[in-house]
Amino acid sequence: MNNNMNYSTVTEPAKKVTIVIARKQLWDNYVNGWKELAWEDTAIIQSLKNVSDVLCVDGPMDYLKLRALFRSGETVFLLSDAMGMIDVPHNQNVYNEVVVTDTDGKTITIRHEDICY
Repeated sequence: MNNNMNYSTVTEPAKKVTIVIARKQLWDNYVNGWKELAWEDTAIIQSLKNVSDVLCVDGPMDYLKLRALFRSGETVFLLSDAMGMIDVPHNQNVYNEVVVTDTDGKTITIRHEDICY
């Protein structure tokens, strides 16, 4: 092990942006985002089915499946107008998270590193 590492560290405070949104609203946003395209391209129907299998199920939300939606780049469709809060220039130091709520009062937090768009 080499203990002679030469590096420097710069730390800065980050602005934290937390978006709280209901599971049903994620689905509504997703459908609204794709409805015009789905009318013209039926291949999008499979994408709608994949997302509905995560968001439109009876019972509790599945953290891993929900996180996978954000990791796969569906964020822009799931959050629609809230994207303006998290899609900031790369030179800004912002930490984003999304808290998804459900009708039973339970929540799932999607962390910054899992949000791709």
